[in-house]
Amino acid sequence: MGHDRFRFSRPCWLKALLASNSICWMAGLYGPAHAADLPVKTAPPITAAPSTLWNWTGIYVGAHLGGAFGSSDWQTATGLQADFSNRGFPGSGNAEGLLGGGQIGVNYQFGTWVTGLEIAASAADVDGFAKCANRADNRYGVISFTCDNRVTSLGTIAGRLGQTWGNLLIYGKAGAAWATDESDARTSHYINKFNQSGTRWGWMGGLGLEYAFSPNLSAFVEYDHFDFGSKDTNYVDQFNNASTVGFRQRFDMIKAGVNYGLGGPILNARADAATTPVLLGGWTIEAGSRYFGSTGRMQKDLYGLRPTHLVSRLIYGDQTGHAAETFFRFDHKSGFFARGNLGLGPLVDGKLNDEDFPYINYSNTNSDMKSGRFTYGTADVGYNFINDDGRRLGAYVGYHSFYERANGFGIQQQATNGPPLEASKSFLVLSETETWRAAAIGINAQARLSDRLKLEVDAAYLPYASRSGFDNHWFRADINPTPDPGHGWGTQFEAVLSYAVSDRFSVGVGGRYWFFTTDSAYSQFPGGSPQTTKFYSERYGGFLQASYKSGELDTAQAKANGIDKEPPPVMPTNWAGVYLGGTIGAGKGRSHYADPFPTPVSGDYADLGGAMFGGQIGINYQTGSWVLGLEASGYWANVQGTNTCFGAFPSPQIAGFNCGSQIDALGALTGRVGYAFDRTLLYVKGGSAWDRQTNQFNTGGISGTILTNGNTNWGWTVGGGLEYALLPNWSMALEYKYYDFGKSPVFTTAGLGSVPLSPNSTTVQTVSLGVNYKLPILGAR
Repeated sequence: MGHDRFRFSRPCWLKALLASNSICWMAGLYGPAHAADLPVKTAPPITAAPSTLWNWTGIYVGAHLGGAFGSSDWQTATGLQADFSNRGFPGSGNAEGLLGGGQIGVNYQFGTWVTGLEIAASAADVDGFAKCANRADNRYGVISFTCDNRVTSLGTIAGRLGQTWGNLLIYGKAGAAWATDESDARTSHYINKFNQSGTRWGWMGGLGLEYAFSPNLSAFVEYDHFDFGSKDTNYVDQFNNASTVGFRQRFDMIKAGVNYGLGGPILNARADAATTPVLLGGWTIEAGSRYFGSTGRMQKDLYGLRPTHLVSRLIYGDQTGHAAETFFRFDHKSGFFARGNLGLGPLVDGKLNDEDFPYINYSNTNSDMKSGRFTYGTADVGYNFINDDGRRLGAYVGYHSFYERANGFGIQQQATNGPPLEASKSFLVLSETETWRAAAIGINAQARLSDRLKLEVDAAYLPYASRSGFDNHWFRADINPTPDPGHGWGTQFEAVLSYAVSDRFSVGVGGRYWFFTTDSAYSQFPGGSPQTTKFYSERYGGFLQASYKSGELDTAQAKANGIDKEPPPVMPTNWAGVYLGGTIGAGKGRSHYADPFPTPVSGDYADLGGAMFGGQIGINYQTGSWVLGLEASGYWANVQGTNTCFGAFPSPQIAGFNCGSQIDALGALTGRVGYAFDRTLLYVKGGSAWDRQTNQFNTGGISGTILTNGNTNWGWTVGGGLEYALLPNWSMALEYKYYDFGKSPVFTTAGLGSVPLSPNSTTVQTVSLGVNYKLPILGAR
């Protein structure tokens, strides 16, 4: 291949670093990348036999990144550990985590077949926890072990056999595998701590796809299964008590990476191999990878046998997460599209606040959070109703999955007269594991802001979400674990601004917000009745991405990706006129309370989250590039949350008081000022606002009842956004608003005298995607 083709193929390996199976499979069907200053041409299909075009023979080195999912099973035990159970030493837990490393290998091709040998090694952070053993004890009640296994490295020595179709290689592999790990086993009363470390050997088998972008550079995606069998591992505690534990571990791993030929090309291309197959039927694909940095919370409100009596609350808050993510999108020229993403990463810190609400001696403990995990994925199909020269507006249905495991270490009592609970930060004391699976209905819009800049906005409502999960109180062997099933709803919002470095390679920056909550859920304690439970899960943050587009690019798509060096034609939009439209988005808020009691221990506010959608009507007046307008908007909303807003009576210390708010509707009358250029309007806005809000107060130790008060609050709003003309009368708008509704009307209860139980202030922030239609009666754009 020529020098230019090699140069412009290189960005593709960046997106392939975390690409999925489907991405690389489709990538093998597309034409080569074109230089930014070359005209777009459709590559003809290859008619020669595949074996005459490429030769994979050679030595290569490379790097990879991926994730592993599996199970860790503690099966039998001898010695002191066996004494803790009459059933051996049973315990099973999930394990997951990230890994990354390198590989070196050699290929030899004969005909269309390729055989080879590869050695790979990865640094890993794959771990999982389980409850092992169980025994009644006169002193400590029920005793169990908390078992933990952490894989720190993985490696393989494997043979490969595959078949090639030009520059696409499909292969299988099998061989030996090794893992180094560390394990702990601690009794629930924190007296004995057993540990072991070592290297285990097993076997592996897998399948993969590899695609060459130049004579020296290729990218691959691979699935592998590891089985390390059942092995006897030797544990020793701090008192030199020794035990032998039978341990079994299996993993499924997905990894992606790049390979580079040493001392010669990884592919020996013939002169007649100047083209590669292209995807038929008018499809294109954009695929790439992201780094997603985020924060979030997971909250559990547990009620007693009386649904009005809150007995416990756990908030796994300020959880910082880092994820590696791959994504793809297929678009057909007819307007149909399909897309998906997959991400995995650690939860590295945060604070766990655990409250218990008896009628006296309220307890509030803090724990440090670390060693958590979260995984997510989506799959959507939809249709673009507007699909014109890089401008798109479509609707879709889809599926969203979100998994997280949060771990709290150590205990520090915060309540003034709470029971004395203390534990070292080295001890795992509490965990919550949850999986949300939801159906999604959403809107997707893409705006071509310039020849190289593209804005994509996505908003969806999740009308049904199922939740499966369990709670681990590791120091409470009698209730460990506790299943927590339920169902509810959620919302998701995302926006990304991308820049086309070349006709096919783009980089971008974006942000997203996810929220889930239950309408019906319960916790099932051993031997007891189900107890009503309410769950919240929230995650938001920003991401960086790199992507590569393959397939046939028509003239409009090529211009949208920056092939054309000439500036795009100026098409000023006339924004004057009357418009109406619809909006879908997400809201995040906070209700503050004026706590009259000493030293609040968990804050004097409740975090709120949720969804909103509705409509707006407005009028614009334009003079030159300046646009003045007036808009009225109204939205259905479900933005809700709870927290312990009041501390407690000082003596005796009665349980803290639970507060909550739910915003059912939002509205505003705003003026706006904007500056227009080409098809884009940048604007700021502000004015009066109102909400319909229900506030609740759980009187806890006074009467155990819930008081509610619904009212309409008036306040103000300020915000701004970007509106873009997709067609002469149709536009999309990305908008941010901040609402402040001040103090809610006061309500009280006799048990607390004249203390106001309503929020002292309520604020809400919203992000939304709007679609507007300008009525043609007052002028057309």
